[in-house]
Amino acid sequence: MDRLIRVVVAAFVLAGCAPELKKTVAVTAVGEVTGPAVTSMVGPAGGSVRSADGKLELLVPAGALAADTALSVMPLSVTAPGGVTAWRLGPEGTTFARPASVKISFGEAELKGSTPNALRIAFQDSQKRWQAIKTSTVDSTSITVSTTHLSDWSLLLGWQLRPPVATVLPGRSLTLSVRFCNTVPLDQGTESELVSLVANCQEDEGLAPIVGQWAVNGTPNGSATVGTLVPGSPSATYVAPAKAPSGGPVAVSVELNPPALGKVLLVSNITIGGDLPNAYAGAVSYRLKRGGSGTSVLGSELIVSALLSFSKGSGSTASYDLVGGTATLRQFQKETGITNCRCTAADVAGTIEANTGALIIDTSANVVSELQFSAVFTVPLVCNGSTDPACANMSGPEVMAWALTGMNPACTGDQRVSFTSLGKVDGSWNMYCPVNPQVQGRIEEVSWSFDGS
Repeated sequence: MDRLIRVVVAAFVLAGCAPELKKTVAVTAVGEVTGPAVTSMVGPAGGSVRSADGKLELLVPAGALAADTALSVMPLSVTAPGGVTAWRLGPEGTTFARPASVKISFGEAELKGSTPNALRIAFQDSQKRWQAIKTSTVDSTSITVSTTHLSDWSLLLGWQLRPPVATVLPGRSLTLSVRFCNTVPLDQGTESELVSLVANCQEDEGLAPIVGQWAVNGTPNGSATVGTLVPGSPSATYVAPAKAPSGGPVAVSVELNPPALGKVLLVSNITIGGDLPNAYAGAVSYRLKRGGSGTSVLGSELIVSALLSFSKGSGSTASYDLVGGTATLRQFQKETGITNCRCTAADVAGTIEANTGALIIDTSANVVSELQFSAVFTVPLVCNGSTDPACANMSGPEVMAWALTGMNPACTGDQRVSFTSLGKVDGSWNMYCPVNPQVQGRIEEVSWSFDGS
């Protein structure tokens, strides 16, 4: 049996030159449900409920509940700083007379570019902040914390070398950077002994005092055979050798000294080689939700899926033109300004507009730096819910032109930064726009996966 380790995330104290760690508490959008709920009836005798993917388990001891309760767990989109996975535990408002346990399993996929002692479990409070549980039990495959309530929970990484995995063409360069997500004390009486508030993550010069030696396959700053490094803090530039070395991917590493925890080694595995294919084809899914209650914008929601194909353009070798595809409007609904009147539509085929799409691959960082396409839908609206005759009169066809471009600079969000092979480019981003008046209350989520040929 693996030895259990008690991990306490202590206050940040450094002797000598201290890092300039961010202290602004992160406030994020509430995660959106991404899959079905799993429900289990648990009563005074205790019991458990496990997520559909088996990665989260809620363990309730005897005496924690006074009556039978249908406990549930469902997966969520990740919004927490440094978040890896997220779930909603319900019913909301449920409390336990004795502490229950939230146990989250992890493996190599969750730890890429990081270390086990970077793991935290946090819950989102009513102010949309993330409260990280200070005391956890960690073994080689799981991390467990205690709780007396149910809410949204997330597994976080306090630090990571990014990208944790990448492919670089021979002779090309790649920028790697250390991301650190600080926590700050919670001034809330005795609660401050149990949790800390998660701050916004950073990848800037403030981390310089805790970033140490960079190396490639253990050689400081690398070599001509495995690639060289131009070290920085907290980032460095890796230059791949002219020829891929034998032995598979190279390991680019950096020493990190998280305050009060001692030195850890972060590793990114870089594959040298690969050619850009002549074409890419695959699927895109898109969801847009905006406005509604609490904003000055009428609420609406749009879900689109598309199958697209791209071929190499005449410009940059990493630039591809959209040559064909189909798009389907899976769901559409909007408020109308008439009390209780809402218009809906579903399953409408659209037309991909010619010469409106592009796919650009950044081979130095293995990211999709640009993804564009545009579609036109003739939407048969059904408007009802109101006794006002004007509501029903709004029903009928509506032509909608819609375009996907990229991350909106007026919004906050997260972009999955890299794929692992030029033969298959996949990724995602999500955006949340809480303030900008033109996109107020906008939540936008995109994911894509294209195979090369």
